[in-house]
Amino acid sequence: MKKHFVILLIFALLLPLFIPVFGMTNSDEVHENKLRAGGYPFIVDSLSPLHYTNFNAGQAVNLIFQPLIRQDRFGKWVPEAATEFTINEDATVITFNLDKTNTFSDGTPLTAHDVVFTYMILSDPDMSSRFSGFASNLKGYRHFRSGNVHLKEGEALTDHFPGVVAVDDYTVRFHFDDPGRNNLRFTSLGIMPKHYYGVDYEYNDVSSVNSLIPQPLGSGPYIFSDFSEDEFVTLNRNNNYLFPDDYSIEEIKMLMLSGQEIEDSFFNGDIDLILDTMYRPGLYRQTKENTELDGYAVPRRGYGYLKTN
Repeated sequence: MKKHFVILLIFALLLPLFIPVFGMTNSDEVHENKLRAGGYPFIVDSLSPLHYTNFNAGQAVNLIFQPLIRQDRFGKWVPEAATEFTINEDATVITFNLDKTNTFSDGTPLTAHDVVFTYMILSDPDMSSRFSGFASNLKGYRHFRSGNVHLKEGEALTDHFPGVVAVDDYTVRFHFDDPGRNNLRFTSLGIMPKHYYGVDYEYNDVSSVNSLIPQPLGSGPYIFSDFSEDEFVTLNRNNNYLFPDDYSIEEIKMLMLSGQEIEDSFFNGDIDLILDTMYRPGLYRQTKENTELDGYAVPRRGYGYLKTN
């Protein structure tokens, strides 16, 4: 009995290593290349790389905004908005070359200045973000964050932000105070366009930036189209996306559901995909019994362990 118990316990602890994904077979053929996904509610005021607070909002943000690099399914960092990057020996200096043909969804070129702006906003004294750790090891962060930056005549705010520097329009360099295995990951925030979010921005006042969060603009594969508070968010394919062949679905509608509504909507055919991190053994069994339904367990990039006394 003890042996069986340990096996079951280990199995239970390993389950969080996999993210369940449930989907309707051939759904985008049935719904004319449109995908309906269901997940727990989130507020539209969180749709920015600096503000999202839960998994489902993060899924929308990651489709709207594009980082310099992202991890492939094997966990390897690969270029996205960048064409290549170099890292010095202790990972305190990381340099990116950007794709000169890349644009935001409105057609405006994405440049190194947009990357600098994104991290400068994150470091602003008035910014409250759970992602502040992405900037806290940057050179000059503490001084910039202190609120004690005072511009002299002829100075630009970027002169006081040495952590992320635009070497030229399409080369950006990160400078970190200390070596760290996470420094490369810290360069992977979604890029926010300066021409859009920075129009009325002033140091120590990010209210103008925050006012635009419900109408996000990025360079990712999808464009924010429409929403109904606590009901749904609709995304449409971005025709200006750098890698248009990577995404074929024209429209994604994320329905905000709660509790049993998610499973009921799935089996009723109201949604094609469940956005969820919860293990659902009952749903797995039912997908095996129904030829129109598919259930998958996708390995996540994380760690699990068994702790005993």
